[in-house]
Amino acid sequence: MESHQYESVAAEALQAGVLQSLNWCLFDNATFLAERLHAEVSDARSLYLLATCYYRSGQTTRAYSILKGQNDLDCRYLFARTCLDLDKLQEGELALTGALYPGNVTDISDFHNSYGAAYALLGDICMRAHREKQAAECYRKSITSSPFLWSSFEKLCQMGEELDVDEVFNPANASGLLDSMTSNQSFGTKEKTDYEIPSTPRTYTYKTPKAESAVSVQLRPELDVPVSLTTPATPVIGSFTLAGGTAVIPTASSLGSPMPLSFNTPVQPAPGNLASLPSTPPPQQQTRGKRGGARTRTAAVGGAESSPPVLRRSVRLFSSGKGKTPARESKRKTAITIKEEDAKGTQESENSGQESTHADQEASSDKSTMESSIASALNLLKHLGKALISQAFFNCREAVSILNDLAPKHFYTGWVQCMIGKAHFELNDYKQADDAYRMARRVEPHRVDGMELYSTVLWHLRRETALSYLAHEVVAANRLSPQAWCVVGNCFSLQKEHDAAIKFFERAVQVDPRFTYAHTLLGHEYIYNEDYGKAMVSFRNAIQNDSRHYNAWYGMGTIYYRQEKYDLAEYHFLKASEINKTSPILLCYLAMVRHALKRTSQALEAIEAALAMDSSIPLVKFNKAKILFSLGRNQEALDELQELKLLAPQESSIYFLMGRIYKKMNMQDKALIHFTWAINVDPKDPNNKLTKENLEDDIDLPGETDDANPPEHDEEHSLQEEGPLDSSV
Repeated sequence: MESHQYESVAAEALQAGVLQSLNWCLFDNATFLAERLHAEVSDARSLYLLATCYYRSGQTTRAYSILKGQNDLDCRYLFARTCLDLDKLQEGELALTGALYPGNVTDISDFHNSYGAAYALLGDICMRAHREKQAAECYRKSITSSPFLWSSFEKLCQMGEELDVDEVFNPANASGLLDSMTSNQSFGTKEKTDYEIPSTPRTYTYKTPKAESAVSVQLRPELDVPVSLTTPATPVIGSFTLAGGTAVIPTASSLGSPMPLSFNTPVQPAPGNLASLPSTPPPQQQTRGKRGGARTRTAAVGGAESSPPVLRRSVRLFSSGKGKTPARESKRKTAITIKEEDAKGTQESENSGQESTHADQEASSDKSTMESSIASALNLLKHLGKALISQAFFNCREAVSILNDLAPKHFYTGWVQCMIGKAHFELNDYKQADDAYRMARRVEPHRVDGMELYSTVLWHLRRETALSYLAHEVVAANRLSPQAWCVVGNCFSLQKEHDAAIKFFERAVQVDPRFTYAHTLLGHEYIYNEDYGKAMVSFRNAIQNDSRHYNAWYGMGTIYYRQEKYDLAEYHFLKASEINKTSPILLCYLAMVRHALKRTSQALEAIEAALAMDSSIPLVKFNKAKILFSLGRNQEALDELQELKLLAPQESSIYFLMGRIYKKMNMQDKALIHFTWAINVDPKDPNNKLTKENLEDDIDLPGETDDANPPEHDEEHSLQEEGPLDSSV
């Protein structure tokens, strides 16, 4: 945040105090000083500072109130930000675009070089208004203006937009990006003419207590600092002009604090030396000042660098002459003085030229260094961007491969490890996901983002102790985050305390209504309680927040499937599989629905596609066996189940289905054995009721001709593994 020059001495000091307090996160102190500043000088800049203090201290409504109706560009941007937070979307869009009819994204050319931030904010407003197409347009313009606006790129990935990562983060654009960054000092660079630095030196007049003669001191045009009168003891990193001098912002080391914003009074000149200075700079020095550009030379004040007057040497020459008339001595003295001055002027001109060349070389070197730095940063962002794009389109193995190529200093960070954990989670590889999330916790124990997915991983692995410990840690870290309450909800869900889990998921929604995953978890917990109406509401809220959240589409499909509304179930499962085209679980459920609709051939195609993605998922192989059984391909079904027994030997549904197949093949002995195994493996399995009836009836199974539509509770068993999509089911 730049400082502004005021005519009032008190205003300058108050402004410095506000900036200092903001950088030190002393928001109450900054607010008090900003209120004093605005009372001292009531202008757009002081109003913006006051609104910034209100906004950063959490007083969004107060910031909104004082910014309303302001035309200053900084004020308009901050006003739009407050409108977004307060859900006043129409006013926020109007502040940014000036459009009388919000809904049409217009060119926000008023913001000049700050297109990136302004378009990013406008994209957030459009996204909140559910205008995804216009939001995507704004985000694209945002990252085109500044590829360092990673949040815009991330939101485009979440929206499923196709992006050319090589073009977005092109290191060849480093030079142009550097020019844009250096010119982009503030939003209103064209309108704030009052804040512009003068192009020519200005002259201030100082008077001393002992001498009434005035002294004119030139100031550097780019800093507005009196060169000879201000000599800070520490390196100067910034300054602003007071009415009677210059306030210097020292480094952090001189203040003993982490933030380098303060001001010191300038070093005052010794009063006794001012009287000997001429009232105006010598013409020769003025000429040299013009040659040197900003490096204007002035007379030194009371320092060791003061050069003795030329007259002294002339007097010595005059006094040492013998037998020479005063006239000849005067001519000789004049000639010598002119030669010495010419020689001195030539030497200083050469020195000035050398200094100018050296400064140009340093500037060129600095620019080259900055361009190299920007190019290196863009290469890093390009690498991470490719991984994010791959994960956004659920190419999770490719994403993991890209992230594994990172340097260790970036690889062993919380964000990267959470990305790897999420990729393994989507691949149903929960052990690998657990390893990645544990590494993330190790390098960043305070991290809360991503822990809701980690709790889902622990839910699948049935690690109650680890999940309870994680819940304790994240609540202690940030109890106001929705992620923390999602972790606690999953902890209670794993312990089969579904009512308590619902309360904590509701708390997560209350903390952040736009946290999509909390709505989804809440919906699945309602399914456990068979409260399908509330579950449907939760899933719809999740889709309203994020239309590409396939877990919510899957949840709605599950409800319709249980209600035997197979057409609606197929629509929602198909929608989910279109979003996540790499999930074998979704294809498996799509096959189950089509099988229930007696479209067996399409069901078999879907199940074969799921097995081609991952042949180790028990649910997929189990449903393939059921479809083959319904088609009368009993031996093929038995072969699938024999392989499945090795993957999931503790699943009673496998033995029950094998008993049915053996019964249909008139192999009563084997049927009896497998029905008995089904009872012994899981006595609480709902299928055991039918098994016992079959045993009592000498294995005469009811409904033998209804193989195409097996009992619904068969699909409700734990083998279905609804959990891989969400932790609550």
